[in-house]
Amino acid sequence: MADFTATPETLAGPSYESNVYAFGLLIVHIIAKGTHCGGGEYDSDDSLAAIVSGKLPCKPQDMTMTQWQLIKRMCCYNPSDRLTMADVRELEGFTNDTLTSEEFCTDCKVSDTELTVWSNLEDVRIGHITVSNLLTQVENLCKESTRGAVVVDKMKCDVYDRLLDILKQLKSQTGKPDLKTVERYGKLLRYFLMRLQTASDGDSSLAATLAASSQGADDIYSEHQDIDMFADSAGLSRSQQAYQWKDLWQLRRRELEHGTLEQLGDLPLLLEEVEDEKEREEVLTHLRFELSKHPVSYATSNNTDLQLAKAAVSRLSTSRNPNWFIPAHEVKFDKYDEFSRGSFGKVYHGSWNRSRVVVKKVELNSEADEAAFLNEVEGWHQLYHPNVVRLYGACHVQRPFFVCEFAGGGQLDHYLKEHPDELWQKLYESAQGLRYLHWKRIVHGDLKCNNILVGSDSEARLTDFGLSIVVSPDANDNNGGTELDSNEKKSFGAIRWKAPEVLQGKRSTFASGVYSFGMCVIEAVNGKFPWGSQPDIVVRHHVLEDKRIPLHPENYSQAVYTLVERMCRFDPRERIGMNAVVDELQALA
Repeated sequence: MADFTATPETLAGPSYESNVYAFGLLIVHIIAKGTHCGGGEYDSDDSLAAIVSGKLPCKPQDMTMTQWQLIKRMCCYNPSDRLTMADVRELEGFTNDTLTSEEFCTDCKVSDTELTVWSNLEDVRIGHITVSNLLTQVENLCKESTRGAVVVDKMKCDVYDRLLDILKQLKSQTGKPDLKTVERYGKLLRYFLMRLQTASDGDSSLAATLAASSQGADDIYSEHQDIDMFADSAGLSRSQQAYQWKDLWQLRRRELEHGTLEQLGDLPLLLEEVEDEKEREEVLTHLRFELSKHPVSYATSNNTDLQLAKAAVSRLSTSRNPNWFIPAHEVKFDKYDEFSRGSFGKVYHGSWNRSRVVVKKVELNSEADEAAFLNEVEGWHQLYHPNVVRLYGACHVQRPFFVCEFAGGGQLDHYLKEHPDELWQKLYESAQGLRYLHWKRIVHGDLKCNNILVGSDSEARLTDFGLSIVVSPDANDNNGGTELDSNEKKSFGAIRWKAPEVLQGKRSTFASGVYSFGMCVIEAVNGKFPWGSQPDIVVRHHVLEDKRIPLHPENYSQAVYTLVERMCRFDPRERIGMNAVVDELQALA
């Protein structure tokens, strides 16, 4: 019998990639055996032949579709397509960071005066929209015909039918309505509607639709699971249709696999309708991702068909997708629910692989903007430190965006108002993050407390590298060296954190970053901006003409003020480095 963690390249010997593959299979084995839930076995007696051909064991019944997607990405047939262990931070999705539709949608409050009897449920407002209106929008999108995705359209209608069945059962109940149950039903509707809108907003070409169809089917599976959880917790009965949804989904999934590969077999014909060269490359980017990252999605199809589809894409484009690429159809967020915006674009809370993320959509108005975006992604994606916000990936086609780590603790300045006793520990953690950036030759050009976040694990993390620059390895720390990339703009409204030389128009350096972090220390200790409410013109005069920093506040010691003075010398050559700052703050933490 073959080792259950053997890899397709088993004869080539161990490697980092084979370890990732084996770890993925180990997770499957533990979940299947530990919960006695079934699955985890190969559907063939010849397991070695199955392994070598790239087939995975059956999905354990208690493993969610999102968790299974992570396993499939760890266990890609081609070793170069597998996740690295750094990327397997998505394992948080196996624990409490996994999102259900109920957790994702937050604006679903119901007034206790809105519903007095269950029969009026359709008239209740979920947030700002009635249940009836939500269902109408869902119905319209479900019945909206999608080119080349007839099977996915059927899957959507299957979910809609179950949501109607849930509504019917709720309306038939007697007694006082439970508002929490109503809110949870509203969240189911809102999340499904958001998924449908995301799919509807995508590229309308047939080839692009095919590339997104596999993810669409997996989203439908997750929606069914959410409905099951809701029905069970609400004490509702499951219809015969509800018990059979998995079998029906599997049947439609196989039909989708075969149909997709069959149509991709004549890819040049599919691309004839895409006349713009840039749009053609965008479509091919999505197809490359689908066929290389999710090959197990086509495990029930003829392997020859899969290889032919890959070859067709390769013939039309020799490009390779960047390892950080995430297609838009894999990311879910409410486009009307931004929580921040700026000249760069808008920021949203979202979900990717059912884990909480932050989505930053950016406006790129020139080739220079595009180059700056790509350089920022390349640099940020390589960073891996507990005190730096993690970039999971980005999309550089159509409307570009970043997908980065969700920091549940919020901004440092807000966090410290609730946890003042953690002041020095959080500053120490932030200093470690800045030291790491400097070690990676990255200058953070926009340091202030609202660009320091606190994660769900209570660790402080630096974020917002939009003004960062990368300097060459042999650059002098004080003069910034040779600039390799920069999208640094003139700063307005943030001068109270800026070093004197930056206010004079010089480029940000490691030393100017130390100065800015000194201002962050003042901000964190005082609970207000450096220099208080003084106008920017006055601040500029104090910094450039008086050559001083804010006066020593009464609420912290002379030793702390001396540290800030050493960080904020007027001459950047006289400032201490981040190693010294970290040591000093460690003693205070």
